[in-house]
Amino acid sequence: MRKALLTPLFAVVALAAHAQKITVTGRVLSTSGEAQPGATVLERGTTNGTSTGANGEYSLAVSPQATLTVSAIGFATQQVAVQGRAKVDVRLAASATDIGDVVVTGSRAAIGRTNVLTTAPVDVISAREIKAFAQTDVSQVLTYAAPSFQSSRQSISDGTDFLDPASLRGLGPDQVLVLVNG
Repeated sequence: MRKALLTPLFAVVALAAHAQKITVTGRVLSTSGEAQPGATVLERGTTNGTSTGANGEYSLAVSPQATLTVSAIGFATQQVAVQGRAKVDVRLAASATDIGDVVVTGSRAAIGRTNVLTTAPVDVISAREIKAFAQTDVSQVLTYAAPSFQSSRQSISDGTDFLDPASLRGLGPDQVLVLVNG
């Protein structure tokens, strides 16, 4: 009888001891000692994870025998065993693959576009192209030359004939800026 009562008790105690978690804190650094903000720290085999803050620090509740998987863009992924430690600092080595240039493009092809340091698309329309459209109004030339530019003529005779509200890729007339050089 006594054995039958003690066996489930020991099983519950062993299960509770196995289910305990510890809070692991630390910093993720590069090999040169710089903090790595935005690095991902995951407990291997689970979805339990976090990201490092601006100074590379993290805090994560894991099992004492867990293994942490630490990764960051531009660095090789590293596996670190916790082994019951409360503080685990990680130094990441640079990845062998290099990150290429990031290219931001607008809604049109790169043909006829200048390389300007802006996220907005820039269309350059030459004088030769303007002559090819046989239009006398600048807004009509832009409508034909740049498909993302839309201009609609007003047909009311109260003075609004001279106003052509223009839109560019869904922006309102008050949000469009057209610069004419030359």
